[in-house]
Formats: sequence, C-alpha cells, structure tokens
Amino acid sequence: MNQDPAEDDITDTDDGDTRISAGAFWPDIVLRELRLAVRLPGRVTTSRLLHTATGPWLTLPANWKRGSRNSRRLAIRRWPMFRHPVINGESVNLWHWRNAVYTATRALILERTAMRTQRTRAIAGRTHWIYRHRICGAM
Repeated sequence: MNQDPAEDDITDTDDGDTRISAGAFWPDIVLRELRLAVRLPGRVTTSRLLHTATGPWLTLPANWKRGSRNSRRLAIRRWPMFRHPVINGESVNLWHWRNAVYTATRALILERTAMRTQRTRAIAGRTHWIYRHRICGAM
C-alpha cells in the first residue's frame, strides 16, 4: 500500500474561524480543528467540510438529548459545567462530543470519495472496453 501523498493533493486549506454553532448548550465545532484532528486533505473545501460536518452535528444532539435528560438536569448551562472528569482543562464530555462529530464527518467524506472513485473507475473501464472493441471491430 502506497503511503506517499497524492501528487495532485492540496496539503492545506485555511478554514479561518469557520465554525458550526447552535446556542449556548452545545459546543462549537471549529472546522480548522476538525480538519487537523481527522487529517483531512486540502482538497476538501471549507464549504464542503461545513456542509458535511453539519449532518452529524444535527443528528447527534437529537440522539443525545433523548438519552441524557437526567444529565441535563444536572447541567447548569454548558457542557464544561457537568460534574465529570476534566482532562487538560476540558470536560471529558466535550472530548466525546467533538470525537463523535469529527469521526462521523470523516466517515461521510471518505465514503463519498470512495463512491466517486469507484464510479470513475467503472466509467473508465467501460470506456476502455468500448474503445478497444471498436478498434478491433474496425480491423
């Protein structure tokens, strides 16, 4: 398996301070941090990353809200105030939240890339087959 970077890959994209935010309770997702954490290449544009990361962000809170009514009663206003372990000055819940969004976003992007690559190969294979048989038929 080749571990070298693709020759046509863009190594970095500046997402600036673009973030996904929805009120005081749920922590913001900063796209620059997401890109670095899951090692997304620069060919994934900021707008595509924002669009893709919004999907998991919309799904996860709905699931977590249903299952965490008791946890929300204990919360004062924000995740860092939950009474859970703190690592590097941050609530473990924040880490779990970001990890869930980051992982789902990376999976969606890789899935779409794999589907596009597979479709491109299938089209290229058919084109090659048609081209080869047309030449053979003409001879």
